[in-house]
Amino acid sequence: MSNIVIENLSKSYGKLKVLDNISMEIPKGNFGLLGPNGAGKTTLMRTLTTLLDIEKGNISYEDIEWKNKNKVKEIIGYLPQEFSLYKNVKLYDVIYYLANLKGIKKNNIDEEVISVLELTKLNEHKNKKIRELSGGMLRRAGIAQALIGNPKILIIDEPTAGLDPERRIEFRNLINELSGEITLIISTHIVEDLEATCENICVLDKGKILFKGRVEELKNRAQGHIFEGIFNKEKFKDVEKLIHVINIRYEGNKINARFVSHEELSKYENSIVEVKPTLEDAYFYLRKLKNEE
Repeated sequence: MSNIVIENLSKSYGKLKVLDNISMEIPKGNFGLLGPNGAGKTTLMRTLTTLLDIEKGNISYEDIEWKNKNKVKEIIGYLPQEFSLYKNVKLYDVIYYLANLKGIKKNNIDEEVISVLELTKLNEHKNKKIRELSGGMLRRAGIAQALIGNPKILIIDEPTAGLDPERRIEFRNLINELSGEITLIISTHIVEDLEATCENICVLDKGKILFKGRVEELKNRAQGHIFEGIFNKEKFKDVEKLIHVINIRYEGNKINARFVSHEELSKYENSIVEVKPTLEDAYFYLRKLKNEE
């Protein structure tokens, strides 16, 4: 089986349980980890990359157990959120150096470096110094170094953090191009990134799994509970007590609101309409249900 299998995984820091008996399978393709700060995403990512030891439970992939760290490192590429390179060194030389550190055979290093630079569309920039690269190019350079050695699993933490909208779209497209025969795990708090790149996701909250499955399945759960309406400011004060606001926009003395509701609101405003949920809507709906339990 070419799924990552996580069984009864737990991790605590003192009395704080950060991962609470998590079990799931991560299939090939693009897989998203979503959750608020403190959900356990970073701890799970660091455990998957072997940067943290397994406290309780087990992780496996095919015939590889995570207790065999050296074997795991051979099949994993990792791009952390905080990623830096030697600023005054040329991009090609940096990737060459990292390939050497990863144990790529000397007679294969040049071919390996050119391959990952071409895959990340950086070959034409290979002679630029790291400090001359844009933010988007730096994130692609991070992907390039993670792809050295042809890993079966690629793990990316907050891939578009700090990028402008155009660079975010470019990076999403690159992630989609990389998907295929590898398992690509993306952890982020930017919901649109996962909606644009992932077919399957896991939502974590306080160390527990709130949802694991297809993006469309999660959106279907919120169907019938996401609305938009234009309200008079005074009426909105009464309505606001009955709904969970996703976002609002002020238009003169009117308020345009998108929200989660289980109530009949037509008595307050007849301009309320049900809308098709986005992943952001569904995520918000899921967390509100959890908080109401």
